[in-house]
Amino acid sequence: MAFAIKTGISEPRANAFIFTAQKTMYGGKLIAAGDIVFVFASENEGVATA
Repeated sequence: MAFAIKTGISEPRANAFIFTAQKTMYGGKLIAAGDIVFVFASENEGVATA
């Protein structure tokens, strides 16, 4: 399956991300190893620089 997460991203070039308290929608609690996850920088949370 594929999922999308919109969150604050402090290090956009990181190889891995850990989201400890993300709200989930549309089956987000079903994310498992091997799933595709698209991460979008939130304009309202955290710092996102390119």
